[in-house]
Amino acid sequence: MDAPTEGFATSRRMIEILWTPILSPNDGGSPVLSYNLYWDRGVGSWINLVGQTSDYTSLKFLVG
Repeated sequence: MDAPTEGFATSRRMIEILWTPILSPNDGGSPVLSYNLYWDRGVGSWINLVGQTSDYTSLKFLVG
């Protein structure tokens, strides 16, 4: 998977995070059921943003 990138919806109050789908052979031959996105807040303390407690298949996420 490529590194996530910043989307055009990013502003002073919001960050749009974009990523590319995981494709074969890296998907193990199965469809991706969920992406899980974490944020480290720059202090080594990771926070789950999306995908841990419910399935998330979109390829972008807005943090505000």
